[in-house]
Amino acid sequence: MATYLSFWGLIIGGLGFGLARYAFISPILALYTVVAGLFCLIVALLLGLVQWFRYGRSEVPYLSLVVGTMALGALSYIGVRAALSPVSDLSTDTKSPPAFLGPLYTVEAKGPNGEPDPAFLWPREYDESQGPKQRQKFPKVAPLIVQGAPDKIYPAVAQALKNLPPPWKLNFEDPAKFHLELTRENPYSHFIDDVIVELRSLSAREESTSSSTAIEFRSRARWAVRGGALLSDFTTDFGTGYRRILFLRSLAELAAKPVEAAEISARRTAPAAAASAVSAGEPVKQIPAASPNPIAAPLKTVPSPP
Repeated sequence: MATYLSFWGLIIGGLGFGLARYAFISPILALYTVVAGLFCLIVALLLGLVQWFRYGRSEVPYLSLVVGTMALGALSYIGVRAALSPVSDLSTDTKSPPAFLGPLYTVEAKGPNGEPDPAFLWPREYDESQGPKQRQKFPKVAPLIVQGAPDKIYPAVAQALKNLPPPWKLNFEDPAKFHLELTRENPYSHFIDDVIVELRSLSAREESTSSSTAIEFRSRARWAVRGGALLSDFTTDFGTGYRRILFLRSLAELAAKPVEAAEISARRTAPAAAASAVSAGEPVKQIPAASPNPIAAPLKTVPSPP
């Protein structure tokens, strides 16, 4: 019985992987199919242990014990990942998160007029219940602060994001709002993450004539796993959104560094220009040096795209 159930578990789990790989079913349904196969293998493991204790080693279904133990480890790993990341929509600004401006569709289906069918539009609203859970689990998720105006920082950051290799894809761009939207689809499971990168100007200090920029990020899982009836408010992306934000934050920081360095250098040369003006008898306006970045830490390498 245990061996028979093990074979069925392997078939169901393999079927889920295969259907997900070639996108025959939705990623969520494929995940549930794989989990069902893992449960079959775990039940086979329990039956194998009972058979071992009742009949001795001569009747041990070793296949059930081996694959069942592996299935137990895989299911435990999935459960831990879900528990550690009970959010599926992360934003560096949970009070005023960047909004999706471009259209998002669950499937690329054409309507009667040849345009994308609006019936498959994906909702773009931010779930405010995600904010408290994010602040509890990911307190260090914060915007990247760089010295320089958004119109100077944006071209370098946008170019770096546009150069990302597949499966990254630029979905929407609004240069006037310093706003980009990207999608990243897992090539095996076809889970999709929609990511926003938006530059916002920070109010300069009263005594300063220069400005700073906050680079905001938001990552939302299009196919989030939900808790169902027992855990109606539970949703998870297994930590994928957090990794997306960390990667894009590092990339944006490196892309903005040359512009930021030029801005800081210009501010540091201001005292010399002021001294020359004083010697020439001209009035001088004092410009303080740039304040250090309290959030971003210098990075030497860029991680590989997750």
